[in-house]
Amino acid sequence: MPRKVKRASAAANGAEPQPPALPQDEPEQREGLKRGFFLLPNLVTTGSLFCSFWAMISVLYDRDFRQAAFLIIFAAIFDGLDGKVARWTKTTSPFGVQYDSLSDMVSFGVAPAIIAHAWALQYASDKRLGWVVAFLFVLCGALRLARFNVLADDEHTDKRFFVGLPIPGGAMFVVATLLFAQHVGWTNADGACAFPNIFMLLMLIVALMMVSTFRYYSFKDVDLVRRHPLWILVLVAMFIIVIVVERATTLYLVVLVYVLHGPFLWYFSRDTERLKLLRGRNRNI
Repeated sequence: MPRKVKRASAAANGAEPQPPALPQDEPEQREGLKRGFFLLPNLVTTGSLFCSFWAMISVLYDRDFRQAAFLIIFAAIFDGLDGKVARWTKTTSPFGVQYDSLSDMVSFGVAPAIIAHAWALQYASDKRLGWVVAFLFVLCGALRLARFNVLADDEHTDKRFFVGLPIPGGAMFVVATLLFAQHVGWTNADGACAFPNIFMLLMLIVALMMVSTFRYYSFKDVDLVRRHPLWILVLVAMFIIVIVVERATTLYLVVLVYVLHGPFLWYFSRDTERLKLLRGRNRNI
């Protein structure tokens, strides 16, 4: 009722009613969109999106599981580079952040779920449970990305750690398991998974770890530009040689260690807190 009275009084005075005022930051956002976007970092993000789309095509039409797995790995490499390219070239933007998040949802949520379903989950004892687990993987990945976007704007968040398993880590677990199973011969004649029920359980656990509160090291404080001791160069060179010689096994072990180090950090941090609490009680005594 008060709004109608104001409009009637304005019309009686001969003045046209004014439209509601826009938020102050909206003109700036529109101006930023009119200027365009930074090409280089968003082109790298597009490369990640393209690799994941190609991976889905490879699985659905060609049933080439190995090629699809390597394409997801390339998508992860592009995803790791786009943020660094944006920071090195000082071309970070809100558009790039949102585009990267949407690309991650496709590259490491939808694409790995489709690959996992085509390779293993559709052969589970209960096919309906297989596609339910695939959907839960996508759902947990979306929730993980949403939580990351919220925590990224919080100044009190420790940037050295992620809360929950990062969605690229969950995707890498799927493709690393696929490549390792093919390497050791744990597949059928058509290349499909020979242990679909076990893989379905593992994929469900990984999906739940993405929405858990376990802390995972982010490697954001690793500076590749500054000087390092010579032994680090030797270790990196040896690691690259091992990857070249035993790609599937090394990749699987590295991904497995990263997936498991979150619960281990939680367990040891809990023991450390208990030890501090006991020391405080002993001092009070």
